[in-house]
Amino acid sequence: MEVLNIENYRHFIRFYLAKRSPRGRGEIGKLAKFIRVHSTFVSQVLAGTKDFNVEQSYAITEYLQLTKIEKKFFLLLVQKDRAGTVNVKNYFKNEIEELKSSMLTVSKHLNKPSILTKEDSAIFYSTWLYSAIRLFCSIDPGKTLDEIGLQFHLGRKKASNYVDFLERAGLILLEDGLYKLGEAHTHLSGDSPFIIKHHMNWRIKALQRHENIRREELAFTAPISLSKKDFLKIRENLLSSIKEVIEVAKESKAEEVAFLNIDWLWIEPSKE
Repeated sequence: MEVLNIENYRHFIRFYLAKRSPRGRGEIGKLAKFIRVHSTFVSQVLAGTKDFNVEQSYAITEYLQLTKIEKKFFLLLVQKDRAGTVNVKNYFKNEIEELKSSMLTVSKHLNKPSILTKEDSAIFYSTWLYSAIRLFCSIDPGKTLDEIGLQFHLGRKKASNYVDFLERAGLILLEDGLYKLGEAHTHLSGDSPFIIKHHMNWRIKALQRHENIRREELAFTAPISLSKKDFLKIRENLLSSIKEVIEVAKESKAEEVAFLNIDWLWIEPSKE
């Protein structure tokens, strides 16, 4: 995690304010208003002449929409910098180093290949977003938390909830501040209890996209009357096309995220 290389809370704040606005315009004023202090006081703190108290520091974590681990790291930095004795300062330095060490240990553990448990599958297939975010992270060189939040119209804090689960499940991993595709994989058999929810998620998403379909995209609906023999023939043709899609996708460089829905069904199956 890139932020774990920062060694004082003032640099931490500047780092995140720069992410929100590269030129820093108005960010100090917005932060000051949120934590209910004068902007001059914020400037003095960032210059190193004053300090935020614990309550103000916690409010800053809310303003910056930090993840749980970022929040903990930031508050430890504040306490280290505010410490009045060498012993107390060293105590918080050790706490910071232990946090960094634990993050590295967890990261190594999460990188091991695995298959989703039933509990994690229930979460993963609860919404299309988990799958979409995971695939988005496969695009080189990987994605930052801010890019994920922007791509899927999520606040940074909300995006971190999805990312935290995907990382814990081994579906994505964090390297040098970028989330990338992990080694864990997903698979649903036809009799899986999650298969209906999986189909439903993406079909609902398709319906939501219909009002803004682009020229290069495709949507096709056609009620048809035909023989059972030709129904099965078309089914085989579609299966062949699906296999071809999978093979092309395997060899394709990840640049965008797409999804494919195909329904080839009798309007009502006849009773045998």
